[in-house]
Amino acid sequence: MLAEKDRPMHADEIRAELEGKGYVFSAKDPKASVVTALIRAKQRNLVEQVAPNTFRLSAGYRERLLESNEEEANPG
Repeated sequence: MLAEKDRPMHADEIRAELEGKGYVFSAKDPKASVVTALIRAKQRNLVEQVAPNTFRLSAGYRERLLESNEEEANPG
């Protein structure tokens, strides 16, 4: 979701986007599930927290995604 939007997003917005795409949360508190996943991603340096419950892709991870997409588009 963060890569698709390419901007910081609040956990509520991410949850709403996921639900809009048909994702069904099994947890009683979907926002808490999203925040937990984002905190785990932050611990792995995949995202950066820019405000309370607001995250963006880390610069390094974003760069790796772009390189990967380029390789897929231009194989060989």
